[in-house]
Amino acid sequence: MLTSSRERKETLVQRILERSPVDEGLICVLSCVEPCTTFNLFRSRETKRREFRRQPGKCQHLYHDFLHPRFGLMHVRLQTWFPFTVQVCMNGREWLAREMTKSCIRFVKEDNCFPHVDDPLRAQRLLAKQVHVDWPHVLDRLALEVNPALPSILRRDDPHHYWCAHQLEWATDVLFVDHQSLAAVYQPLVQHAMTRFSCADVMRFLGRKASHAFLGEVTSDFKNRVEGIPVMHRAGRNSVKTYDKNGSILRVETTINAPTELRAPRPKGESGELVVQPVRKTVADLERLTEIGQRANERYLDALAEMHQDASLHEVIAPICKHATFRGRRVRALRPWDSDDLALFQAIADGAFVLRGFTNRDLVNRLYQKPAADDSDRRQRRSRTSRQLRLLRAHGVIRKLPKQNRYQLTDKGRRIVTAILAARDTPVSALLHAA
Repeated sequence: MLTSSRERKETLVQRILERSPVDEGLICVLSCVEPCTTFNLFRSRETKRREFRRQPGKCQHLYHDFLHPRFGLMHVRLQTWFPFTVQVCMNGREWLAREMTKSCIRFVKEDNCFPHVDDPLRAQRLLAKQVHVDWPHVLDRLALEVNPALPSILRRDDPHHYWCAHQLEWATDVLFVDHQSLAAVYQPLVQHAMTRFSCADVMRFLGRKASHAFLGEVTSDFKNRVEGIPVMHRAGRNSVKTYDKNGSILRVETTINAPTELRAPRPKGESGELVVQPVRKTVADLERLTEIGQRANERYLDALAEMHQDASLHEVIAPICKHATFRGRRVRALRPWDSDDLALFQAIADGAFVLRGFTNRDLVNRLYQKPAADDSDRRQRRSRTSRQLRLLRAHGVIRKLPKQNRYQLTDKGRRIVTAILAARDTPVSALLHAA
């Protein structure tokens, strides 16, 4: 029986496991009084009848800690009062370690990561299978194991739970050769993440676009800890963060607490037509949640990679500082430090445009703060912006999306624009120190 719900249960389980080691099965059962959601009986003033109402409360919870043959070290949290809610907490890397052992793949495991894997591609294929496990069947068996009295309580021979993803963490690890290699780039990456990523960028990482319909809070912060400096970006209740794990691993991790704030294609109705809809918390959408997490990690890593380049600023921007040819016509060079061209670079680098691209009208709205005086002024603005778009296309900074009047930054363009904007915001003292 634990005296406080704040006591770290993982540490206690590790001590028990060291004292009484087991190869498989139940390690221990910890008991603790914790907050919960339950139902109580009330008399309604309106209907003059008694009815159940959902409300917060407290009751005893049982933590069953297992060394599972398939999922490794895990626990099942059982609420001992109606509605007998069950929470299952497991770590995918424990599962992967057992799968790699079965497949004779040599690896080194330290804490919650793998600093070395002999065959990373094969290990990745094993991990990909985890998403396709029959989770309702597996979780129902675990629930029945910790609460065998449930069928008699519900008076059903085969009780089923409605399983939801309470919290999903999807991480991508980038392995470095040694501690020194990661340390050499991590501090600049932290500075880049804190100073260059805007609210629109954070929304974009999580597959959303900045709009007035979003009423949540978008924040970025970092903390100095013994194990490293994690940088976290939150959009509502979901987040993406990066930190240096175990000294030689750069980990990017997306945490999804509110799936309904995200959207993904899902079959609708009997026709099975794919329609973009809010993601559900049910484990039926677990595959979609993992896809969202993976894409968020990839977008974040791509944004970090744009910052760290071995080429000098001159080498990066030199190609755009001379004239080019577009459809047989000569176009002028771009002028990175000219106020008009700099404003153009800043406009096309807006994180809101990364997913859907931008139009002539989008740029007009970014480049001109005041509304047009009349129709003639409005046409002049559109014409000038069209010439700027042609100029950017000629230098390979942007590309036109197929069958649309929309444009996106190319990989080359993103490197150039990021370098120019980073140099613009860097103090002279930092530039002299780097030189």
